[in-house]
Amino acid sequence: MKLPTYNFIAIGMCAVLLCTAFLQNREIVSLRQEMQECLAELDRLNEQTPAPSEEERIVLENAPLTVRFQNAQIQPEARRLSVDLAVELPEESLSFYETGLYEAGLCMEGEPYALAWNIVLLSKTGDGSYEGTLTLPLEPDRNLDIRLEDDTVLFSGPVRSLLPIQRSSNGYGCCSWHYDAQLETFFFCDPYAGLTDLEGNDVQVENGAFRVCRNGEQVFYGREKKEIACLESNGELYDGVSIPCRPGDHIRMDYTFQDETGLVWTFPLEELEALSWDDMRRCPLSGLPLIAWPE
Repeated sequence: MKLPTYNFIAIGMCAVLLCTAFLQNREIVSLRQEMQECLAELDRLNEQTPAPSEEERIVLENAPLTVRFQNAQIQPEARRLSVDLAVELPEESLSFYETGLYEAGLCMEGEPYALAWNIVLLSKTGDGSYEGTLTLPLEPDRNLDIRLEDDTVLFSGPVRSLLPIQRSSNGYGCCSWHYDAQLETFFFCDPYAGLTDLEGNDVQVENGAFRVCRNGEQVFYGREKKEIACLESNGELYDGVSIPCRPGDHIRMDYTFQDETGLVWTFPLEELEALSWDDMRRCPLSGLPLIAWPE
């Protein structure tokens, strides 16, 4: 008896389906074996690399931050200061910072983040640091804190330390000087201010002048003459300056100039107390700039 043609077709289709199912089952079994081998390898690696202890985890979570300020600019009309903030995180602690965005709060000194009067968004960059631009009222005498949401302090100090011009941090020594107690005279020459921006790059200004006070009273004011390396005062040029000075007197030297916006800058450079022998004692001095608005 001859089977109809459609029976042969049905039988052929069944054979194909059985063959396909067999091959798929073999592939599934193979994939399961590979997955089991991968899981076993992961378990082996985990056994060789123990999880950090609680102490190690705390150290990583509290790894110190590196904070940079740069590109400070004064907006005289608005009496505001803008400055870029960059926070660098140690590589080993990056895994504890999973989001690509942080909030930094501007707070009064000592106040927590919850009382911040301004919030700045810090965006994560390709190198793992977080950056944003701060804009704040230019009140140089105000002290403020910059904090993260967990109250990590990024900065604490006076606004004047964020101004775009600062004195170099290379230590004391604004001029060459000598004190003679017997002659009761203070001599100085070759004064310099050593100004930089927030990144530490040298800053050159025009119309700079040195002001010297004795016991709070101005006794010399001379403008820089950089081209001939001397000072000019009342039409006279000075390679060196001598000032009457008795033991116990205080000599204070400031550097002052007016910038292109009209702001007057004053940098305290050095304050010395004359001793009873040929020496001077340095007095504590911050060196942070003072600014005065044009009238």
